[in-house]
Amino acid sequence: MLIVLGIAVLSIAVLCVLVRYIGLRTRNGRLRATVVVLGDVERSPRIRRQAVELVDDDWEVTLVGYIEPGSKLKDGDSIDGFTLRNAPYGFVVRARGIMYFALAGLAAIYRAFALLVLLFRLPVQDIFLIQNPPCIPTFLVVIIVMAIRHPRASLVIDWHNLAYTIMSSNPRVPAAAVRLAEVYEQVFSHFADAHFSVTNALASFLHRSFGIKNVAVLPDRPSTIFRPGLALPESLRCSLGNDLMDGRGALAITSTSWTPDENFSVLLHALPLIDRQLCAPAGKRHMPSSLTILITGKGPLRSQFEEKLSSLSLRRVTVKTVWLRYEDYVACLSASDFGISFHFSSSGLDLPMKALDMLGCGLPVLSPSYPSVSELIEDGRNGLLFKTPVELAEHITMLLSDWPKGEVLNSLKKTAEGWFAEPQDKWRPTWLATARPILRGLVEEKTLKGS
Repeated sequence: MLIVLGIAVLSIAVLCVLVRYIGLRTRNGRLRATVVVLGDVERSPRIRRQAVELVDDDWEVTLVGYIEPGSKLKDGDSIDGFTLRNAPYGFVVRARGIMYFALAGLAAIYRAFALLVLLFRLPVQDIFLIQNPPCIPTFLVVIIVMAIRHPRASLVIDWHNLAYTIMSSNPRVPAAAVRLAEVYEQVFSHFADAHFSVTNALASFLHRSFGIKNVAVLPDRPSTIFRPGLALPESLRCSLGNDLMDGRGALAITSTSWTPDENFSVLLHALPLIDRQLCAPAGKRHMPSSLTILITGKGPLRSQFEEKLSSLSLRRVTVKTVWLRYEDYVACLSASDFGISFHFSSSGLDLPMKALDMLGCGLPVLSPSYPSVSELIEDGRNGLLFKTPVELAEHITMLLSDWPKGEVLNSLKKTAEGWFAEPQDKWRPTWLATARPILRGLVEEKTLKGS
């Protein structure tokens, strides 16, 4: 028995040495980075933008995540995409108590094994850039792979939110599981060489509560493709109705992944109130003939929303749920009158990416009020904040008053159009000024230590 165990240990040791040796001998002179997101890459715009910036900075980039067939990661296919197969996760989120621990553990093991096998196939890397959330099992797997396969690589975590707070928003998840996830996230985050945070509030939390000191704030910014003045595609103009074609109707837009962190019940309760205002006698304030609300995106809760929407009797308000090509989505944003975000942060520390896209196109944004949202949306300047369906209905009614030249809407639009108007306010200059020096500095530091 001891002989068999000794042979097994020796075999593993030899394999580790060979893996490290082979990896170290496959360099081609360019810096290499692996970007890891244990989620749908299509729904992870920030981490995709990071991968694109690395390529433009002459890195050899591998993007690891759930990538749908036919997805275009970048023009010219200059990013290698490695697709992970997701564990069937629906049965996990529906479980309770001890069954949740058991099924979640099995799903984590499945994901860990799939990620481990994939990362061991990669040639030696200089940087591992991880999106968080999710962090289970990503943190632990990447740390193990780096220790064995990529000993000179640096680990960077890009904090979009806190994973354990997202878990806590699911009432089925036991409190003990949330606490374990919090400890895991805190402990293994200290293995990273650097951290990026999406907001100042999140960076302060990581420093104060997790004891992480090397956090750089890398705020989200719209890319240059988002700008005011783009025309609505003809195919969409025809499908949205004549009122929009001749300017008598108003168009609002929101985008979603149809996940629980976006509370569309607020909209469902607000719609009858808005419809009632549009149907009321005009009096002294002129209202648009109709309001069309375009909801773009796909996800698990879409059918549930559509079922509830069908039970409403609306005369002047139309809600359309669609899936748009990226170019059409940008054009629809630019052609809309205002945007709505229904993202409510589980931690109160992150920001809605969709609101950035809207402001990039010069749209005022209506958003739920929570602590860190003020870093992006200033109530009464570039948007309006709401807490209840009644407040949302009142805000929309106010924006539509004295249509189409209402003072409130046009004042907000004017401010929103200038919010990210300067070139330095866009994503690329922000990334070059913040992320690039840190990533290249880590490589130089490891090179000096290894020489």
